[in-house]
Amino acid sequence: MHHDCEHHVLLGHLDDYESYNPQVLEFVKKYTGLTGQQIRDDAAWQKAAAKKPKHLDQMSATEMDAFKKMLDAEFPPNTAVMAKAVAVRIEEKGRTAKTPSFLPRNKRITRTTILSQAPAVEADVR
Repeated sequence: MHHDCEHHVLLGHLDDYESYNPQVLEFVKKYTGLTGQQIRDDAAWQKAAAKKPKHLDQMSATEMDAFKKMLDAEFPPNTAVMAKAVAVRIEEKGRTAKTPSFLPRNKRITRTTILSQAPAVEADVR
């Protein structure tokens, strides 16, 4: 495996791509410069890997809700990005998707409506 990809999975996903590492930033600092084998041999990494978070498809509805709340707190949703994603979905699927909260609920939603009313962002989101 390519070195960068291996370290992405080892540190970011605790060697399980369907999971994640809630301590990823600490691990990146701690394990920078080490080989994959050195990381796997470390007791702290082994302990974290043994207790890694569940896969999404193994979470209960309550766990999934808590996970979503944690993600929203750590990475607040960007309504401009969401609007563009919905617009692309409408364009690709040919139908309306869930209406973003910043749009009126009582009118037909089109790609143009979404993009014209989406909050502005500093950088173009594609």
